[in-house]
Amino acid sequence: MVTSSSKAFNFAGLKAAIIVTQNQEMFEELNAMPEANHWRASLLGGFAMAKAFSDGDKWLAETMAQLDHNRKLVKELLAKYLPDAKYVIPQNSYLAWIDISCLGLGDNASEYLIENKKVAFNPGTEFGDPYGAYIRLNFATSPQIIEEGIKRLVS
Repeated sequence: MVTSSSKAFNFAGLKAAIIVTQNQEMFEELNAMPEANHWRASLLGGFAMAKAFSDGDKWLAETMAQLDHNRKLVKELLAKYLPDAKYVIPQNSYLAWIDISCLGLGDNASEYLIENKKVAFNPGTEFGDPYGAYIRLNFATSPQIIEEGIKRLVS
């Protein structure tokens, strides 16, 4: 098993992960890796990961509850302010993929929104040319920021 606290606890820059195996052959292969591979992890990352895994349950549960609230909030706000937008609540992410073709903003909706509505979303074009009328919204933020962003879409 390979795991890390990087995603759940937002430690990606700290460079730390663990590998656990009960397979003797795999253990020997891992042990035979060059010593330099062990130095690529950071000491701070190791301590942060150990603390997160030992004492982070409450924080993680609260964070997951907030993300669940926010993913549903996006759906509610779109229904209220932009009912023709298409959005399916994601099950495993804090990123909302929203089809705003109903606004008729053309092939690069994100660019238009930055210039004219002063709100930034990840452009759908980052995922291919056919997705210019899509935006990606990171809802791992406060409900107030989510609401402000969605209101600006239709202002």
